[in-house]
Amino acid sequence: MRYVLYESREDFTPLKKEIEFIKNFIDLQRVRLNDKVDIQFDISGKISDQHVMSLCFEPFIDNAIKHGARSSVETPFIHISFKIAENKLYFSAINSCDCIEKEKNDTAHGIGLKNIRQRLAFLYKTDEYHLEISKKEDTFNVNLELHLKDRDFNTL
Repeated sequence: MRYVLYESREDFTPLKKEIEFIKNFIDLQRVRLNDKVDIQFDISGKISDQHVMSLCFEPFIDNAIKHGARSSVETPFIHISFKIAENKLYFSAINSCDCIEKEKNDTAHGIGLKNIRQRLAFLYKTDEYHLEISKKEDTFNVNLELHLKDRDFNTL
């Protein structure tokens, strides 16, 4: 909670802190959900002094947990991965969901996704990120490619 309230006030934050926040958030959710949901979390690559937009991944992970845990598939799942390669970060969140049924019944959906799209467009040049969101009948996929920033918030 401290990270959300105090440490993420700046537009950009160290990637190390952002991923540490995500790890803690996922660990908390694992305790809450027990073994009801298959939660996989993977990080590959080297984390150094790179920076990313503050709370960049939280809306995607929050949605994945909310919808993945509630899905009616036999084995609900949430698979999250971070891959750091040179000056880029590749983020992926895939979760089970009742996407088609949910869309029919939910009139107030997508606000978090709309906000994250606006923040990305405001803080990154169009060639510094690529966000792809797709849904099928029983899965929701988010793929985000970001150019990492240095301490002065220039592209690496």
